[in-house]
Amino acid sequence: MTASAATAIRDIATIIDRINDNQSMVAAAVEEQSATTNEINRSVSDDSGGARRITESVAGISRSTGATADSARSTQASVAALSVIAADADQLIRRFSRTVHST
Repeated sequence: MTASAATAIRDIATIIDRINDNQSMVAAAVEEQSATTNEINRSVSDDSGGARRITESVAGISRSTGATADSARSTQASVAALSVIAADADQLIRRFSRTVHST
């Protein structure tokens, strides 16, 4: 019976060793998963910051585009006003020229 008990104890010790090995592998896998999760979180955070900066840049471009469009409309109105003034000046010069030549 002693030999049989010794064999049983050895078998139990072998099983305990395998359980310890498996627990070590699980612990290592959990640690690796944790590191991977942390890296993913950091990456998502970086991507989020990048997306925020892109959004801010696009908003700035949109504001600049609006200001440029406003300036273009203002310039167009000024050109139209100058065109009217130039036409009036042309008429006055022609009338003056006719008056000078007719006298």
